[in-house]
Amino acid sequence: MASVLFEIKDTIGFITLNRPEKLNSFNREMALLLQEALDLCRDKKIRCVYITGAGKAFSAGQDLAEVADPDGPGMKKILVEHYNPILIFNQEVTSKKAADYNVGVLLSVIAFIVMAISTI
Repeated sequence: MASVLFEIKDTIGFITLNRPEKLNSFNREMALLLQEALDLCRDKKIRCVYITGAGKAFSAGQDLAEVADPDGPGMKKILVEHYNPILIFNQEVTSKKAADYNVGVLLSVIAFIVMAISTI
């Protein structure tokens, strides 16, 4: 199953971070799929974007297993290729759940409106 789900309903783009077994922690695949979904949301018909996480967490941040992997992309490449393009996007509404660290916070920082809910 895809680690990011995307659908459009009326004028709203809905993005779901979909790695609940890893508390929606970001890996390369998820970051690139999120970039693709955000690019689709640049369509003038989409008036806002709602981002949520599947399961009990919005996002636990970067998947540290990927960072620690000696054959992995390394933190610098992750920041430049995965997260810088996400920072440029600035029109979403995010829904935050209990666990929300580094990358999850990054998504909150670029949002105009953030709604936090308790899932505990």
